[in-house]
Amino acid sequence: MKHYAPAGNFAYGNASELKQVFLTVITNALDAMDDTGDACGESFVKINDTGGGISAEQINRIFDPFFSTKAERGGTGLGLSISKKILADLNGDITVASESGTGATFTVTLPKA
Repeated sequence: MKHYAPAGNFAYGNASELKQVFLTVITNALDAMDDTGDACGESFVKINDTGGGISAEQINRIFDPFFSTKAERGGTGLGLSISKKILADLNGDITVASESGTGATFTVTLPKA
């Protein structure tokens, strides 16, 4: 497993375009391994933001279906719960670390195939 320096490494970009990048890279990697590759135990992606963070009252609920802090902006509260279910079906996980006022770090983990 490789570890990269966490401080000072930021990425900026359009969410839709970055989604396409990740989808392409993952799909190409799966194709290249042709069911014979080795993912070295597990793979993960960490995404940090510099938003307002998640309060202690909310952090234990953010993966619950229909829980949303963005209802006034059209949030349904389904995105994170569906993501958690998809990853669980793949024997993976999504976790979050945050404190109110400090941003949040989401970690998506997938096991070795």
